[in-house]
Amino acid sequence: MTAAKFVQVFTPAIRAYIAKGITAFEIHNEPNLTIEGYNVSWRSPQQFAAWFLQIVQGLRTQFGHTIRLGFPGLSPGEAGGPRIVSDRDFMAGCQDAIAAADFLCVHTYWQSRTEMEDINGGLRFLKEYHEKFPDKIIVISEFANIGAEDWTTKGMQYAEFYTLCAQ
Repeated sequence: MTAAKFVQVFTPAIRAYIAKGITAFEIHNEPNLTIEGYNVSWRSPQQFAAWFLQIVQGLRTQFGHTIRLGFPGLSPGEAGGPRIVSDRDFMAGCQDAIAAADFLCVHTYWQSRTEMEDINGGLRFLKEYHEKFPDKIIVISEFANIGAEDWTTKGMQYAEFYTLCAQ
């Protein structure tokens, strides 16, 4: 979908959300995955960044600064499988788009408590994203224990995850 078509299609929904008091919107989801448009709608992080910037411009024309627009959370990890580009390399190619966004979304996943607590695991974004973008609001728009642990264990990890992020 072109950026102009995206703005056209989503403007009515955004208007309805604004009427209900919702003003923050993450633009797209994990654009470094093939199932989310990589090699279909864009073939590089830079092409995605240009598309994102056109959407920001179009939505700002429609709504001004009454809305906040977020750069999408990326599929975390190295390239492989449906993840054509690592999150690190994708971000590196999208600096202008990230700068234009009001906030930066993050996705993080883990399979054990140890992995969740690891600054290079589930909490990697805390260090990396804050160091790279110290003035950018960071929103965790997806997180989960994707391992086989029971729901009670996962729930306790989620509570701890919130605490760790708040610290």
